[in-house]
Amino acid sequence: MKHRFIKDSYEADFSNEQEFMEELKEMESEGTWESHKTHELGVDYSLGPLFVDEVQRRTRFGIEEEIVRDTLEPAGSGLFLDTPTGLVPLRSFAVRQLIGTALAIYDEKQNEDEKRDPGFFKDIFTAAKDHDARKNRDNQVWVCNGKVTAVGSNEYCIMPIDQLFEQTVATLRSTFHDLAFMDGFNSLEYTRANYAIGGNDAEVLRKKYESVMKQGSRPIPGMAFTVKIQTSNAKNSAATITPIITSSTGARIPIGSCIRVDHKHKPGREGIDLLTDLASGVYAKFGDVNTKITAMSETVINRPRDCLINLCKKAGLRNKLIGECADNLSLFLDGCDPNRGCTMFDIYVSICEMTVYAEAAGFSDRDIHEIEEGIARIANYRWKELDKPIDT
Repeated sequence: MKHRFIKDSYEADFSNEQEFMEELKEMESEGTWESHKTHELGVDYSLGPLFVDEVQRRTRFGIEEEIVRDTLEPAGSGLFLDTPTGLVPLRSFAVRQLIGTALAIYDEKQNEDEKRDPGFFKDIFTAAKDHDARKNRDNQVWVCNGKVTAVGSNEYCIMPIDQLFEQTVATLRSTFHDLAFMDGFNSLEYTRANYAIGGNDAEVLRKKYESVMKQGSRPIPGMAFTVKIQTSNAKNSAATITPIITSSTGARIPIGSCIRVDHKHKPGREGIDLLTDLASGVYAKFGDVNTKITAMSETVINRPRDCLINLCKKAGLRNKLIGECADNLSLFLDGCDPNRGCTMFDIYVSICEMTVYAEAAGFSDRDIHEIEEGIARIANYRWKELDKPIDT
């Protein structure tokens, strides 16, 4: 058993591709998928480490005391999935997946309830699990390193993370002959890696990009082309491939929508097979004339700073970082011809600097991941509707 995977908060960074791939194989080797009906399951709760011996006696054979003890620590969930073969510790981030899948109950307040009173979920599960509409629901449960780590329904399509990266990267390398591993990150919640496109492919993409941009668009210093692959075994997550332009400042600018394959069974190709089929489309996305970037470069904004702040607030981005992005935009516009005007692309580039500021401020990879997701949402907003005085 790989003890490094015990803690819910486990995470690791990688600068070497081989070590990254070995990590994914090891994590997947520590996990197994099980199938259970809702009425076969339950949720149990223990008050803390003092009760570890009592809980251990009821825990499934083979689950070590260290795993049980970690679950009972303040950082753990304190919750256990009661299965026909014994208790299995629940990771804190898997609780909402379990409730949502097994009981079909969704509540935006669940996260707060979980922190304040974990035993609340035992009561919910006990009260609802035998009702006709729920008791025969099929649940797929991923037990990794002795803990319930992900939960999906019978419609959930399993995509082993190690196989997903191996096959997707191989497909991308058949499209981009100079594809270099930049960095990787792995946790029990999600996994991602960034790859840089080099050589002649990068030069061709640069020309394609320049051909779809409006004359006089904001320049991106040190423009380079990268691809981010990201996935998770979480129920509501997906496997994604995102084309990204980076600048020498460290800003990462997503181009259009990502390629996305959900964990869901569907007729024909699905899962990893579907993702690899779609992976070759990354090349076209960089130069697509219908990309959001083109629309941004053609959308004039009359209240640049206010619009930036309104967009960031709508996306739920961190207030302490929004001001830095707004200052970045003001500094850029101060150096421009006053008759030039401001476009949504000018604003978006400044917003994309937020991850640079977050890294400098010591934000965790998880926090930066959330920020990137928020920035990506902005590309799909109705920008002109937020071109108004700051919402208060």
